[in-house]
Amino acid sequence: GVNGVSWFRPGEIPRNNYVPQVRISDIEVAGRPVSQALLVNLDKLELANSENEISLTFAAMDFHQPEKNRFRYRLGGQSETWVETDRNTVNFAKMAAGDYLFEVQGSNNDGVWSSVPARLEIKVRPPFWRSEQAYVLYSLLLAALLLLYHRAQGAKLAREREFNETLTSAQPLAEANHQLALRYAQYDNL
Repeated sequence: GVNGVSWFRPGEIPRNNYVPQVRISDIEVAGRPVSQALLVNLDKLELANSENEISLTFAAMDFHQPEKNRFRYRLGGQSETWVETDRNTVNFAKMAAGDYLFEVQGSNNDGVWSSVPARLEIKVRPPFWRSEQAYVLYSLLLAALLLLYHRAQGAKLAREREFNETLTSAQPLAEANHQLALRYAQYDNL
């Protein structure tokens, strides 16, 4: 007691069987915090390619010896392996363009893990030159170049055809000219 010796049996101390819920409590994107008002129902986050650095803070909703709470997380789309830690913050830097699913679970002081992880879908948009709009633009440019090439080839063939027709129509004139030249040469020899 207060004035003397206290004794107890460790086996009689009740185990904390509370299954904690986990919440994502803070998000920073490229060093800037996301508004708390947005975090309330946030389940999807879309980032520009230049905002590919994210910091997530989470908490297990069990406050009996919270310093003993543990966490495990994974970032689907990058790794399917759970990473266990006693820290409640994780940072991801230089995330490639793509779709990710961040999941985090927490445990209480007696190692009872949450059954449902907190989830956040993260989409990092590609740079413009790799975006769908850019590929549409590339396709249009390629089609325009092919059309220009086709038209240039058609014009070239038309010029060659016209030249051949000119040669063909000039053939009788050339023959007549040759005949005149032969007659003129006969007159010169007289």
